[in-house]
Amino acid sequence: LLKLVSCLMGKAPAESDPDCFLFVTADLVNRIGRDGVSNNPDQSRLFAQLNLKAGRKAMSMTDFVSALKYLTSGVTFLQGDYWRHSYLLSLGLFENLASANYLNGQHDQAFVQVKKVLDNATCFEHKFNCYCVYINILAVGSIDRAMDKIYELLPYVGENINRSDVDQEHVLRETVSLKHSLSGGQKDKLLQMRPMEDRTKLMAMKLLSILVLHYNSQRTFMGGYLAGKMIRISMEYGHCEDSIYAISIFSCAMLHIFNDLNEASDLVRTALSLMQYYNAENLIPRVYGLIYGVVLVLKVQVHATLDPLLRACRLSFTNGNYEHATLNTILYVGRCFSCGKKLPLMLSEVNAFTQQHKQQNQIRIMQLFLAPAYDTISALSGISLDSSETLPQLADAINADFAQEAIDRKEIVFVQAALALSVMKSFALRDFITASELILRHPDTFDFLFQRQTKGIEYAFFFYGGLICFHMARETRDLQWLERGSNALATYEHFATINNWNFEHKYLLLKAEFHHCRGETEAASNAYHDAVDSARNHHFVHHEAYACELAARYYGNFGSKREAREMLQKSCNAYVEWGAQNKADEMIKLLEYFGGSGT
Repeated sequence: LLKLVSCLMGKAPAESDPDCFLFVTADLVNRIGRDGVSNNPDQSRLFAQLNLKAGRKAMSMTDFVSALKYLTSGVTFLQGDYWRHSYLLSLGLFENLASANYLNGQHDQAFVQVKKVLDNATCFEHKFNCYCVYINILAVGSIDRAMDKIYELLPYVGENINRSDVDQEHVLRETVSLKHSLSGGQKDKLLQMRPMEDRTKLMAMKLLSILVLHYNSQRTFMGGYLAGKMIRISMEYGHCEDSIYAISIFSCAMLHIFNDLNEASDLVRTALSLMQYYNAENLIPRVYGLIYGVVLVLKVQVHATLDPLLRACRLSFTNGNYEHATLNTILYVGRCFSCGKKLPLMLSEVNAFTQQHKQQNQIRIMQLFLAPAYDTISALSGISLDSSETLPQLADAINADFAQEAIDRKEIVFVQAALALSVMKSFALRDFITASELILRHPDTFDFLFQRQTKGIEYAFFFYGGLICFHMARETRDLQWLERGSNALATYEHFATINNWNFEHKYLLLKAEFHHCRGETEAASNAYHDAVDSARNHHFVHHEAYACELAARYYGNFGSKREAREMLQKSCNAYVEWGAQNKADEMIKLLEYFGGSGT
């Protein structure tokens, strides 16, 4: 074997086809094992180097299982005081092994390798990659601990940030200043700058980008503030991949803080233009969720955002970008619900996402989002997975403790996503007691109902929250519920002026419910019909079904049985098209009650 390996190792580095023999040679080397070369330190070191090369190549091909195998084998070939005699080789093996273990979901083993590097590396730059892995490991258990570690490390890269000095007033001042600095053709100057070369600033940008990611999951003002800091660094030292992420985050801040869609869209164009200078597949998991999940949904037809969001999800898993996989999964599945994607297909995708997150021990997204998503789809469609599979087991264990834990941990993305699913399911199943209790229990999340305000970003629960409020207003005669529904109506009137395709039908259905509450029969009837037509013309089959159902119940309340039957039949057909068979069966029963028959 040693003779064969010697022959192959001469061919492995060939420039014409450098990978042709690499993995075959490494596999043969590992069959020989460390015992076969224990008396030959030079040969042992050469075999360790070959495994490092194979491991790095496997990592670049996103084959993290093979990478782990080669890197683990490479470490076994290290002999003696290897950190002193083979420092760079040892550093390369252990830091890559730490990453491979993390990417394979083996966090305890990753921590062991991280500690070896941190204990033996001779400078901060050599420790940096392992610090990043360590931060990611910490974030799995506690985002706050991960963020504390980043703040501890930032002074080593020239960034001293005192969190206690940064309040909302300071953030607003800085954001206005940066917005002014980027006005006009200033954004184009970023495109004309050279790539960032300062190693210290590159490390600072990486740490700040991780910090922004975690602040973004908490929906705090600090995310936009730190993204602005990253943009200022880029304007002085040149751009890098993290600059594109920062610009994408800042575009969202333009919507959150200023409701400035034009400026947000210009920043998105800048981010997309900068991507041409870098590996797009590395950046897509980081920025597409922000660009297509938050900003462009107000500019383009919402159905056109599904493919980019799905691509972001797939590349998150393929590239091992698990920190962004959570947000991308939530955005994509939530967008599928918003667009009325066929429920059986959604069920398959949610199940596939669950398997991916399970491999990485990402338990929280399964508990707080994917299991409730499955539960909602199953309740609407009547389709259930085998009870031995992960999703049904998690769905059976859903309880309020998970949501409260997310609130305590300040995981606002999870809280909003879980509440959106709960409100949507409660509305669909007409469990208005549960729905109204959720609204009253979480006034910060449903703030748009409690005070009239212009929102720069739409979340799905805005719409269902408004419909629930109008129903409660009719049931309780409580004017506060009517006022809350009216606030939602005003929000969608504003959205409809921005993007008629995405929001007109929602505005019209809320308008119909408003007139229903006020007893304005002709206006209500016209608005219901307009909402049905708009939802159908704009391809929102699920909202067409809901609009027909609400119209049918409206006509039924006023004794107009013929109109009620017509709308029930349309609702039934739309629910079947969506894949919501349980809801279709409910409409058939109502048809029978009104003297008709379902088809």
